[in-house]
Amino acid sequence: MPSVPLPNLAALLAEAGLVDALPPDCPASLAELQNVRLMHGRAALLVRLKGLGMISLRDRQKFVQIFGKASRQGRIVTRIEPPLMLKSANSKKKIAFCFLIYDAIHHEELWYAFFSAAPRGLAQYSVHVHAKSRTHPLRFFEDCHLPRERIVPTEYSSISIVHAMNMLLAQALDDEDNEKFVFLSGACVPIKPFEYVYGKLLSNDDCYFSEMGGASPTNTPFMYEQ
Repeated sequence: MPSVPLPNLAALLAEAGLVDALPPDCPASLAELQNVRLMHGRAALLVRLKGLGMISLRDRQKFVQIFGKASRQGRIVTRIEPPLMLKSANSKKKIAFCFLIYDAIHHEELWYAFFSAAPRGLAQYSVHVHAKSRTHPLRFFEDCHLPRERIVPTEYSSISIVHAMNMLLAQALDDEDNEKFVFLSGACVPIKPFEYVYGKLLSNDDCYFSEMGGASPTNTPFMYEQ
């Protein structure tokens, strides 16, 4: 029997036994909270609930747990639109994905699938790889290695990592259509579709830095503006 979608936030609060946990004039909707949860994660949702007036951490944790269960049951309608629709078929804006690796992109097949989902016929990305060792050829991105003159020796947690990143950036800047630059390690995986990432990064002129610290409105497991 198919699950019945929840009509509104008040219905879920009642189901969770948290009717009075948020003020009656709370402006949030299920759709908004679902977007926060899916785009920025559980920690960001806890922060958003506190901002709406749900002060008790125990209440917020209970609500997030029940919210996630309702979402998995298909009872919360999910509609996430890319923040920027592709402007035209002639758009030349590109994102440069710069991999700084030891010798492998560990989830290379996931990245291949990620890039394969990009619109056909449009050059909207480039891939650049700086590898410390090339003992094991890459399956899909072997042709994306930097030329040997731009490979620098690297050591863990040293300034040499910055030098290698600079070489990746220099290679990417050779293509004047590259507008945003994403630095990645060999262990990174894509968790959003290409269209979403493209739209998110090209919707503004901001820079983003990955942050794994505690939750706050501008510090989530996703990214924050700097």
